[in-house]
Parts: sequence; structure tokens; C-alpha cells
Amino acid sequence: MRCNTITSIGLFVFAVLPACGQGPAGLPEDESTSQQELTDEPDPVASSSVAKPSAADAVDAARPATDAELARIKDYLDGQYTAKDTRHSFQTKFGETIDCVDFFRHPGVRALAARGTRVSEIPAPPPPPDLPPTTKPVGDPSDDSFNGLPDSQGRPRSCPRGTAPVVRVEASSIIAEGGLDRYLANQVRKLAPPDPIGSNGEYHAHVYDRYTDPSANITSGTSTLNVLKPVFSSGASGHNFSLSQTWMSNTAKTQTVEAGWTVAESVNGVGQTDPHLFIYATNDAYTTTGCYNNTPMGTKRCLAWVPSAQSVYAPGMQLSAGAQEELTISTRYRSPSDSPGYTGPAAWWIYVQGSAGGSYIGYYLASEFAGGEMATRGGRYTIGGEVSDSTNTWVVPMGTGASALAGLGQAGYHRNYRACTGGYAGGYTWCTSGGTFPTPTNFDGPQANEFGYDFSTTGGGSGWGPYFFYGNNPAVFWGHDYGTQWSPVGDWNYGNYKAECGLGQPVTGLSQYTYGSHQGHAILCGSKTVSNVTGSGCYLRSFADGDNRAPNTGTGNWERYYYYRGECASNEFVQGISQSTSGQVNGILCCPGTVAHTSCEVQTFYARDSSGYSGVDWDPNYFKGQCPAGKYVAGVSSIKSSRIGVVGAPHGILCCNQ
Repeated sequence: MRCNTITSIGLFVFAVLPACGQGPAGLPEDESTSQQELTDEPDPVASSSVAKPSAADAVDAARPATDAELARIKDYLDGQYTAKDTRHSFQTKFGETIDCVDFFRHPGVRALAARGTRVSEIPAPPPPPDLPPTTKPVGDPSDDSFNGLPDSQGRPRSCPRGTAPVVRVEASSIIAEGGLDRYLANQVRKLAPPDPIGSNGEYHAHVYDRYTDPSANITSGTSTLNVLKPVFSSGASGHNFSLSQTWMSNTAKTQTVEAGWTVAESVNGVGQTDPHLFIYATNDAYTTTGCYNNTPMGTKRCLAWVPSAQSVYAPGMQLSAGAQEELTISTRYRSPSDSPGYTGPAAWWIYVQGSAGGSYIGYYLASEFAGGEMATRGGRYTIGGEVSDSTNTWVVPMGTGASALAGLGQAGYHRNYRACTGGYAGGYTWCTSGGTFPTPTNFDGPQANEFGYDFSTTGGGSGWGPYFFYGNNPAVFWGHDYGTQWSPVGDWNYGNYKAECGLGQPVTGLSQYTYGSHQGHAILCGSKTVSNVTGSGCYLRSFADGDNRAPNTGTGNWERYYYYRGECASNEFVQGISQSTSGQVNGILCCPGTVAHTSCEVQTFYARDSSGYSGVDWDPNYFKGQCPAGKYVAGVSSIKSSRIGVVGAPHGILCCNQ
């Protein structure tokens, strides 16, 4: 082990500055407590353990990189827990490697020792919270927990006594980030728990509910949330994200303990577009402290995190995604002074339960919040969804991107959420006679703080208790405009209703009413931006009175005689669509950019959904025309003959490879 190194937990890192030649709490390095020293029983897991590869081997496997950078990465990896510290390793069903690290050699415990706080024994967690029973058997395909079943190499997926699970970091991940400096700095910006419109911060949006205790006496909070896989581009900054989480905070929201799932390449790694479990905490309003999974964010310090031995979940691990895949997350304050039988330190414990099992995953020391409410209690408990969209046009999906009105099976949700106030007198109950139990009416009620997202409180499941769905608002342009506030060319079709995506974001879908005039209702904006876009080059191509197609597009006669067609040039894409106030689609906003414009096809959706529409219901109760994945709208057609349908109603969209 080197002096003054940086050590990591999985894809996540935090600073450790131990004294030279010292192990935890000043012990010599070779005196760390092993699993066999903690029990006289033989360890059936240890015999199947696989040694952690050396830093040199990992670096060699990750070439090419400069020799100097490889040396830095090697030094960095050498500063992690070593092969000697690892008692057992296994792979999750997603292929991630989990190392079971000796508790006293765990990076979090070592970090505390380096700061002068010795953890002399493995703390016993509090009794588990009283949660609804798990819904599926151990080993079910949706079971992500470390349940002891064998991995693909026959190694048990569980950590032996006296160890804690860590998601292994690979040298290739550091190189993929662009090198060590970028790896350590490439973290998204986190904001305080949400407030109403106007106070959420630029580029961030939330849909949430919260309970604020006037006595600042919250001791626990829990929520069940579904785990989803929103699909979007990380953006030019690489910091776009979508998540669902819980916040336990002080009343002023300057101190927090947070947990949930996130889809964010800047947190989980380049190419990691699946949801991952995360933890986070700050004690000074995200100013100098606050880390995802104890990963330093530039100069920010991570609050002390101590893992639970033999936890069945690990911060940073990948999770199964699906509209009905759930996690229950409970954040609970415990101290010996008000929790009889509890012998651990005053701390905020985090409990995670999946479909087939759960456990405490660790705790943040309450002493990290000295002088504030969170040193002994919380003042506010919040749950909800959050996105960061660097374009500020809210194209990043919250949840799946489905409308909240799409409900069960489509939209994101929180259910059975609750908070507890008062002391804890033992037992497996949320609140005892010494405290009060906030009913759902004590919460403020669901709300959204940006117009691009919304909530619904209808269509929940049986026994859900308080709940809300969250998701994207449809980009409606019937009765009003949508998106013209970010238009690069102003009012491009005066006197008509217009819907426009953000600059560089192509239209990928169009919906219409299922009755009456079948007028257009909303557009769908693609999350993959077009490169080399010149906003000043965008222009209206009107087809109110006849075809208006750019020449030499090579798309042929893609709609018959009975339809008017508007079509952009082969180096352009549709960024907006207009319709008259009487509901006749009459124009498209064409913008120049680098597009492939190949394999074009028509998606017809008059009085029905198009064949390309599938999956996320982005505009419930309306017919939808949608381009298949990877394609954008290059043209739009409308009906010109009453023999076919309602004159002026949208009929089809021309979709081409982006």
C-alpha cells in the first residue's frame, strides 16, 4: 500500500490519506482482521474466491494509453484495496465483478481511520424496517441481490462474514473516461431537494412529494419506487442524467442523505446506460462536500460512509430495469440514546430491499452533520424523480419518458411512501407510542417544478397507499404553441400553432386526436441531437396549399396523390411542425445539419398508431406516428381529399436514418 493515495469503491472513488505503513486505525498493514479471524467456522465461500488481479495486469489489459498516464493509473489502482484484502469475488448477472473486501480494509473504514476515527468492531445494524414482504423468490430473474446462488463460474454470489461488497473498478473504465483526471472529476452536478417552480436550478427538473416536520423530528422515511431505463444522449457536457430517489434532509435542505437509482454515464461510467444504485450525502448545501458513492467531485470531500458487512446490495451496482421492477429504500436515524438495544454509532442507516431480499447497505455517521438538524433528526423527507438536461429543453426522459397519465406498466412511480417522527423504542415498527405517524395528508402532495414533466395520482395498484406517477409532459401544440421560446428563428409561422424541439433535436413522432377533425396534438422530440446544426439556417417549408418538397432527396413518391407533402432537403431535418387554428397541418421547420438521410420509410398513423410506435406511451389516448429507433422525421404529409379523410389532418411522417 502506498502513502497518500486515492482508493475506490467500484466505479466510485474517494480520498484516503493513511499514514505510511499503517492499516486501519493505525494497525500495521498485515494485521487487518480476516474472515477466518472473525469466526471459528470453516468458510465455504473462501474456497471459491478468485484473487483480485494486480494493478499492473489491469493496466496492461487496458492499453493503449501514454506510459505516463498508465503509470498514474497503476498508482491509483495500487491505492485501492489489494488482492490480499479481498476474501471472495463473484460476478453479478450483469457481468460486474463484486469483491468481498475485509471490513477493516474497506476504503470507507480506512478513510475514517485516516481521519482519526477508529472503527474497532463491525457494527451490528438495527433491526430491519417493517416493510411489505418481497414479491418473488430468491433467484428469480429480477433478483439483483447477492443471494448466494452461483455465478457463471460457480462462485456463490454472496460475501462471507466480516467482509463488505465493493463493485470492482477496471483500468479500462478509467481510460474510457479520458484518463485519471477526467475520471476523478467527471461527476454530475447535484442539487438540493426540490422546491416549487422557479427554484429548482438551471437544467434540473423534478416531480416530487415531501413531508416537512415543524419540529424537525423525522427519524425515518421509506418509499417503494420502480427501477427504469430511460434512453437519452448524455449531451455535449456528458452530464445529462435521469434518476429516482429519496432525500432525507434538514429543513433548510443544506444537509442530506440520499439514495436511489440513476442513469448517468458521468457517474456509472462511459457506456453504462442502465440504472445503478447510488448513495449521496452533503452537510453544506453541496458546496464543499457531497459525493455519489463516495466519489470525489473535484475538490469536494465525501462524508464518512461505513458499509454493512455481508450486505446483499452495493452502492454503484447495476439494477434490473422494468416498469414493475421495484426497490424499497428506507433511511433511518439510530443512536444508542434513543434506540434501546442498538450499540452502534449515531448514524443514518440506509436499507435497500428488492424483489427477493434486502439488507442495510451501510450508514453515514451523524457526527458529520455536527451543529445541524441532521446530527440527530431530519426536518424534511422528499421522494421523486429528477432529470438534468443540458439543453434546458427537457428532452431527457424522466422515468421511461412515458407520460405520467400512461400509469402502471409505463410511467415511473413512488408508492407507499411515509415518514416517521419521534424516538424508536425497538421492534420492527415504523413508529411507536413515543412518536407520531404522518399520514399521507401530512405530505404537501405531488408537484412538478418544470413544464416538461408532470404527475398523476390515478391508476395505482391495490394496497399502494400514497403514490404518484411521474413522467414527461406531451409536447402539445393544439390550442397553443410548444417550444417556441427556444426557437432560433422566432415565430416561423405566424398565426398558426407551432411545436418545436430544441436546437439540434429532431422531431421523431407526431400524434393526432382520435376523433373529430383528427388534428395534430403533440410532437415527440428525439434525444439524440444532430451535429453541425446552424440555427439561423432553419426555415419554414409550407405545404398548406400543395406539395413543398426539397429537390433531389431520393425518397421518391412516398405518399400518393391524395396527400400534400412537406419534405426537408437531404442535409436537413424537421425540428418543428405547425398547424392552423382549425387543425390543418400546414408546415415544417427545416434545419440544416449532418444527417445520414438513408433507408427512408413512411409511418402512416391516420386513425391508428403507426407500425413504428412501440413501448413508451408518450401521449396517452391519442393516435401516434413514430419513427423507429435511430430515425428522424424528414417530412410530413396531410390529407388533401375528403374522400380519404378529414382535410388537413396529419396522415404520415417520412422517417430516415439519422
